[in-house]
Amino acid sequence: MPSQEKLLEVIRLQTDIVHQGLDVGATMSLVVERVLPLLGADGAAIELREGDEMVYRAVSGIAADNLGLRIPVHSSLSGLSTLSGEVKVCVDSENDDRVDKDACRKLGLRSMLVVPLRFEDVNVGVLKAMSGHPDYFTPEHRKLLQLLTELIAASMYFGTRLSSEELLHRATHDAMTGLA
Repeated sequence: MPSQEKLLEVIRLQTDIVHQGLDVGATMSLVVERVLPLLGADGAAIELREGDEMVYRAVSGIAADNLGLRIPVHSSLSGLSTLSGEVKVCVDSENDDRVDKDACRKLGLRSMLVVPLRFEDVNVGVLKAMSGHPDYFTPEHRKLLQLLTELIAASMYFGTRLSSEELLHRATHDAMTGLA
């Protein structure tokens, strides 16, 4: 079980995510920056599925120079996590056939924790934490990221689907009649 201090960090981050409102880019950037100290990770990324590729849309730490990196869905751990909806852990990228070894070497990562971003039964991408050390991530790290991903996915969903005007209209009008 995560410590009380770590759980408080998650709550603070969740509150800060809500304060980002509909700004998807700011939300993603905030999350990848704050995951580093939360987990003691060396890098973090939010990857979104775009067709047959996973695309790095927000990055920090050792992944910071790889914004926009594209990796095939079917040859990456992130793609497998998105397709299955399951958390995936790579203990050592040098010995894991599920990962793109060249991409891992380019990033300088040896282990990773990949948690799907899921909203209303749709997996849109992943939140990935990275370490330059093999076998870094623990069950506590997994629980901490899982506490964040549902809110991140919902925030991103509403940020991309609804404009500020539409949200205001929904908040001030009856859904059935359309009356104020």
